[in-house]
Amino acid sequence: MKLKILNSCLILLISSQVLAEPVEFEPANRLLAAAHDAVAVAFSDQDYRADFTAPDPRLKLTACDHPLAADFTHQNQHQAGRLTVAVSCRAPKPWKIYLTGSVTFYRTVWVLTRAMRRGDRLGKSDLSAQRRKVSQADRFYLTADEQPFGQQLTRNLAKDSILTSKVLTAPTLIKRGDPVNIIARSPSFSVRMAGQALADGRAGQLIDVRNQSSGRVVSAVVDGRGVVSVYFNAN
Repeated sequence: MKLKILNSCLILLISSQVLAEPVEFEPANRLLAAAHDAVAVAFSDQDYRADFTAPDPRLKLTACDHPLAADFTHQNQHQAGRLTVAVSCRAPKPWKIYLTGSVTFYRTVWVLTRAMRRGDRLGKSDLSAQRRKVSQADRFYLTADEQPFGQQLTRNLAKDSILTSKVLTAPTLIKRGDPVNIIARSPSFSVRMAGQALADGRAGQLIDVRNQSSGRVVSAVVDGRGVVSVYFNAN
């Protein structure tokens, strides 16, 4: 009977020692920190936010003796979307886990302060520079260091719309039927005469105009509001 009791006590002692020995596993927060560090290096010049899905809590990875390695390659550093980072350990027991997440990019862009209609020209009071989330679909957005003032809208836009280059065009400086000053230019002289526009025109555009004196129709380049130029070679 004494021997049986002694054996039972020995088993309990051994079991308690086994349970008392800590089994070290890699904590989830270190895995996530390694993934975020890798993304921060790749996007060091970007305004972004990355979110990762926490690993399964049932996953038991042996604690790493060395700093965790994280491998991340993102093909398009301007495109929001899914992320995958491989976090690995070399010793004492090698392992690798893939963490998935998403990245969102932010830019300071021009946003409309009011609803505007097609053909409206943009003034400074019509736009506000704001930090906004942008996606691949918004890749034509205009950043705050660009100056779209004076350009015309090609379609109606609601208040708070992000301004993109796809909805802008140079303003119409001359309309069909407008009186214009025709400047005949060459390297050695320039002559100014009165004319009439036969088409609408934007800066740099070639339009037909009629010389009021001779009635001759010539093609001229729109230089400004009400001003067109005809260029002649020196020869």
